[in-house]
Amino acid sequence: MTHTPTTRRDGLIVRELEDETLVYDLQRDEVHCLNRTAALVWKHCDGRLTVAEITKRVEDELQVTLDEQVVWLALAQLRGKRLLAERIPRARSAPRISRREMAHRLAQAMVIALPLITTIVAPTPSYAGSLNCSTCGIGPTAECCMTGCPCQVPAPCCSGICSSGSCT
Repeated sequence: MTHTPTTRRDGLIVRELEDETLVYDLQRDEVHCLNRTAALVWKHCDGRLTVAEITKRVEDELQVTLDEQVVWLALAQLRGKRLLAERIPRARSAPRISRREMAHRLAQAMVIALPLITTIVAPTPSYAGSLNCSTCGIGPTAECCMTGCPCQVPAPCCSGICSSGSCT
């Protein structure tokens, strides 16, 4: 059976940057940062391409020879972060390989980065709006708000710098 993975698009805000892609999951309040390799795999999961075809496209874009296991590793991470529309079962012929073993195999070549997805949980709007100096932390003088707290009275920012509504 040939599998054609599809990315989940509903409830996501996607921003492509130079070497990474940020995906904000509105349903789970999570922000996922996909490195270039993971972002390319995610980009090509259009429901029409097989894993082998995705591997070839990523190879072409990275201009390297790529083991199909790298794509399977990226798919496992995307599935774990709930960024695929459906679960893609691994082909029986595709051996399982750990991230550590993959890194070991590629250590001598050092030409590509393994797919990597890092995630942070974003505060809900109601929580972010409710922060004040007492919940966020008082500075060393007890007269100012710590870095990262909202700019508001009665206490000014410890740094004296307020940008985008938050102490910096």
